Amino acid sequence: MFAYSDHEFFFKDSFVRLAFEKDASGNIAALVISRPNGAKERATRTIEPLPSAPVEIKVAPDLLRRYVGDYQLSPGFVLTVTLEGEQLMSQATGQQKVAIFPASDSEFFLKVVNAQISFITDASGHVEKLILHQGGRDTPGPKVK
Repeated sequence: MFAYSDHEFFFKDSFVRLAFEKDASGNIAALVISRPNGAKERATRTIEPLPSAPVEIKVAPDLLRRYVGDYQLSPGFVLTVTLEGEQLMSQATGQQKVAIFPASDSEFFLKVVNAQISFITDASGHVEKLILHQGGRDTPGPKVK
């Protein structure tokens, strides 16, 4: 990262720019990421502590088997959940297969990216859908297979 002012930076061989915004007192209040297409993302500075990392628990293989299936997140985009031994795996259309880890009987997390998966069941315990929590979005995916 290279500075081109006291609060603006760029990356070599990239058109992405970073700018730190200051408040009236001169303290850093936000980071603005400017992309070549004109899009800007603003992240407000906070003093809140980071959330603690999820803790992996042990879940019975019979319970894990209920989650196996295909979940449609959008047309042409499916999250396939499989069980390999005692490890639940997920693979999104066009992406590599990754392990998902239980934080509870129905809440799982990924270690390769900041994402979580909630499995939703009906009153009889049948899995109806999952919800992918990633990037500030909650994307439901009904179980289609």
